[in-house]
Amino acid sequence: HAEEVLNDYQAVLEKMFIEDYGKKYQDLIHKRLLNTICITSSTPDFNYEFITKYHQEKEIYNMDAVIADYLNFSRIQKETALKCNIAYYNLICHYFGLDPKEHYNQILDIINLPFSCFSTNSKIQRKNNVILKEISNLKAKREEYLKKCTELGIEALTDSHKIDKIIQKMKIISQNFRQELLIRSSYIRNLNYSVYSVTQTSFTNPDLSCLVDFPAACTIILNRNTNEIGNLVYLPLMQIYEEGYNVDNFLLHEFRHAVEASINGIGLDRQTNMRGYHLFNEFRTEKHAKEDLSRVETIFARSNKFSGYFPYTTMIENLTNQNVHLIDDCAINNNTYMLEKIFTKEEMSAFEDLLRDTFHSAKSCSIPGIHINIKIDFSNIDDQIFKMNEIAKTNGSKRYQKILKKQNDYE
Repeated sequence: HAEEVLNDYQAVLEKMFIEDYGKKYQDLIHKRLLNTICITSSTPDFNYEFITKYHQEKEIYNMDAVIADYLNFSRIQKETALKCNIAYYNLICHYFGLDPKEHYNQILDIINLPFSCFSTNSKIQRKNNVILKEISNLKAKREEYLKKCTELGIEALTDSHKIDKIIQKMKIISQNFRQELLIRSSYIRNLNYSVYSVTQTSFTNPDLSCLVDFPAACTIILNRNTNEIGNLVYLPLMQIYEEGYNVDNFLLHEFRHAVEASINGIGLDRQTNMRGYHLFNEFRTEKHAKEDLSRVETIFARSNKFSGYFPYTTMIENLTNQNVHLIDDCAINNNTYMLEKIFTKEEMSAFEDLLRDTFHSAKSCSIPGIHINIKIDFSNIDDQIFKMNEIAKTNGSKRYQKILKKQNDYE
């Protein structure tokens, strides 16, 4: 009964957002929430497994359709998994210098070789602001890899650059077959129908399959029934819950995006050719969501597992805490001009670059099957924030001073 729950909490969320942005935006906030469509359905496999695991069959009026979707999805999933494995195998054979015909009976052994233990990531000690403190079982994993190659009668590939290319291309192959699965199954068609029935607007299947890339998303959509810009929030509740994530955190994050969404973009992340601040926008939105958890009662479910943005919320606090009303005001108006005028465009760009380099470096420091302990050095980001706050003191406008006064009065 997810839609009913969301409808019940709509007023609570609206009140909270009006407190944050101010009463002058209450009509805008109400309108944007009203024009937000939330899809809570997960892929058929998660739907079916969740329903049967928690014995909810009697609660589902169309259980036969759920089973049919699940069987259809599972069949296509097996077909695409087989095609994906063959593509992996041909790719690995190419870089290992193997004849695919000679080793076809060893296909699973070859695609499961732990060659990533010789990737570039296994040798780097520092990547931008990310320090690799410990790679615990690297030596054992390398010995295991070399031994398996010997058992298979093939020469072990240890060229890091070639291995990096294999890993990169395997990710692309995986994404392509994931997209094929979603498009061929009834899942995407059903989602498209749900969106079209409300808005008279439909996505292309590839676009929608990219949107539903777990765990959650918010995108701008034209509602042709009302001829207004609205939002589509994708929040696959059963999948988020089964993965152990904090469901309410994802909900609060995506609905704040919805409140800040317009034809120009979402928050500080611009849609136009003008530069946006994507990661800064995501980190500040996640920081809001984290704080909002203590402001509302439990909506669906909570846990201690958050999104990949969560660890980075603390490193922007020295900027957001001092300028929360200014930043929120810019975000709900999708206007980065005032931020660039106060902190300068150059320093805002440098700040976003630091966030991006740090985030992607940490994200890329992974080796399948190997535990990596990393430490993030925030000193460069702290220095950049200090520099920006100092610039703001002398570079602020009358509007900025007014917003600061409002913030001080609020505190």
